[in-house]
Amino acid sequence: RVVSSGLRGNMNPQRLQEQVDRIKAWVAEQPTRLEIAGPPGSMGWNSPMVSASKRYWEVQLPVRSQP
Repeated sequence: RVVSSGLRGNMNPQRLQEQVDRIKAWVAEQPTRLEIAGPPGSMGWNSPMVSASKRYWEVQLPVRSQP
């Protein structure tokens, strides 16, 4: 299981960290339901031929259900 956030535009370290922080904050709001289960990951979905402003990418954070 993961919590995911999708974005458009260039992926860079600052935007990546902003999204990781955003996801972590959301998971923290679910303390009786979810906990973080691993390091974040990111992935881009477009070829280099897609203009930077139209690229789509995701940040995912693994989670597990609270017992």
